[in-house]
Amino acid sequence: MKRTIIFDGSNLLHRCYWVSSVRRNVSVVQLFLSSMKKSTNMFKADQVICVWDAKTVKGRNYRYKSTTGEYKGTRDREKAAKVYEHSDRCQEVSATLGVIHLNPGILEADDFIYWLCGDISNHKTIISSDGDLLQLVSDSCEVYNPIVNKLITMETFEEITGLPDISSYILYKSLVGDKSDNIPGLSKVGPKRAMRIIEQGIDTLSATDAALLEHNLQLIDLSNAVHHHPEEFALYKETYYNVKSKTKRDFIKFKKLCIDNELFAISNKLSDWTRVFDKTQSIENIVAKLIKLNNGD
Repeated sequence: MKRTIIFDGSNLLHRCYWVSSVRRNVSVVQLFLSSMKKSTNMFKADQVICVWDAKTVKGRNYRYKSTTGEYKGTRDREKAAKVYEHSDRCQEVSATLGVIHLNPGILEADDFIYWLCGDISNHKTIISSDGDLLQLVSDSCEVYNPIVNKLITMETFEEITGLPDISSYILYKSLVGDKSDNIPGLSKVGPKRAMRIIEQGIDTLSATDAALLEHNLQLIDLSNAVHHHPEEFALYKETYYNVKSKTKRDFIKFKKLCIDNELFAISNKLSDWTRVFDKTQSIENIVAKLIKLNNGD
């Protein structure tokens, strides 16, 4: 079965930016590309997709309108602006490797990834350290967390999360809340009490807690987004197939962009990149292409 890798673009870019701040001799773009290459090679992907949070439709989605405090209000906007300064270059260079870059309409990257997991028949591997995406694990989709080097599948889900199934995981997240998105959990409900509530049943909750739980479920459960923005999935379909048809591998352009961006550690090892990102090519075609690249044609 063919395999598609789906990168959480913003998540990957933030991780590369942090590593670059520690290893100052390596650029964010080089780390971004190298991370893509490592995962693509690890999972032998036939198709590579990268989904970003930057929206193509102006306005605030239902999560911002439904949250008491400012949704994602705890995020450091100044730091985020510095991180995204590298976004365009990362996308420009990786696109020449055949990476399909996608952006949502008024919703978010997680929602586009949710749609992709339902629409693409290939086996999917999501690359992200974002716990929200674990709710997408299924028989045809797994999540790889590169920070802890763990692959979450249907078989390993309970062992890694401590929860028996996806619905319990979504319920748990809604009970404890999500600090990174500024979604408060139920009062005095931490991990242990949340597990007890799941075991005993949510009918034990007070009316106030039950209302907050339902509110959080609307925000956290990705299957709810389309009910608030029904036009969004049609946009995803059009965007995906349109961008996919226009995205072509171009290793000559890739080499030029790497040189222009002083990514010599990459441009000097083009054969490695060709092998990983062009599995469909015969050995003869790859050799001929590399000779052409090395001759500067």
